[in-house]
Amino acid sequence: MLVLYVVVTVLAVLTGAILVGAVFYAVHRRPSLNGPVTAAIATVSALAAVLALALAAAR
Repeated sequence: MLVLYVVVTVLAVLTGAILVGAVFYAVHRRPSLNGPVTAAIATVSALAAVLALALAAAR
């Protein structure tokens, strides 16, 4: 069971890194999204969605 928790944690971290990279790319390509508040909100909401999916799958 410990191995499962480690695998899920690693996958969550990698998915978070991909999401942060995607937000960085979107901000870089679209100057209208250049506001740091917009980028922060997008990143936090995407990470919250991934966390919610992981918690829902754990049940």
